Amino acid sequence: ASGQQPGGASATKAGSPADAAFADPANRFTLLVFTADGTDFGWEMTKVNHANLSAQGFAVIEPRERGGKVLLHVGAFGSFAAAEQVRTKVADAPGPDGKQTPYAGAYVVNIPR
Repeated sequence: ASGQQPGGASATKAGSPADAAFADPANRFTLLVFTADGTDFGWEMTKVNHANLSAQGFAVIEPRERGGKVLLHVGAFGSFAAAEQVRTKVADAPGPDGKQTPYAGAYVVNIPR
């Protein structure tokens, strides 16, 4: 898995511990924290939010495209309860542009397999 995109501003690479946990079948739940259209602008906004959440210490997963949308997930959890605990923290996290809580709508989803 090659992770670096040319010119990518993100310091994270595919194959990070967060991505490994996301791929582990023992973990069934994740948080969907940000969705954008699969356009260049959508990808750019997703990268900005990835960097913002990563800088705040969240286990951000490399963005994925599904059904024409770019999805940004945080964490990989074995239980819904564990995911919900982190969801409350993500929901309170500040955004990259100083907006209060752009991730307030984050919710627990099954990890797509």
